[in-house]
Amino acid sequence: MNKTLNVSMRRVIRSGTALLAVVMAPLSLVSAACMDDPVDKAAPEVADVELAASVDDADVADKKANADLLADCSVHGDGRLYCGNEYNAPLYAERPFYSHGVYDHMFTTYSWFNCWAYGDLHPGGNYTWYHSTGDEYGRDGFMPANYVHTPSWFDANPKQFGLRNCFESFPD
Repeated sequence: MNKTLNVSMRRVIRSGTALLAVVMAPLSLVSAACMDDPVDKAAPEVADVELAASVDDADVADKKANADLLADCSVHGDGRLYCGNEYNAPLYAERPFYSHGVYDHMFTTYSWFNCWAYGDLHPGGNYTWYHSTGDEYGRDGFMPANYVHTPSWFDANPKQFGLRNCFESFPD
């Protein structure tokens, strides 16, 4: 969660800095246009080029950070699967079955899942569901794997990669 928060905060800071620079750029053009000295009039053009480069650099760095984050779809040392998922993905109550109804939603797009279970067949073409805590109400529930950005070979047997089955007991 801290990794996601850190990336999100960096994204906000970069976006805010770029936005401030974009908002301020026209003001420097207006002030330069009002001056009589031709040397001063040329300065905003150079600043605009540098501004465009810095905005592009921030955007590229932001996209790379997001790509690195989303590429990390694996079980970590705490036993949880960290992976990208769809925005507003539903979580179903108690068991991995559609009949249990939507119980919460996941608004984050990079989340943790603490276990998995077999449930109803979902549009992803398998029966694997992942368990987590929702963002809307903070309730625990199951998300069909088609909302999680796991590869099909992972969904075939998440236990093989270190993610525990929700309904198997493990010794302490």
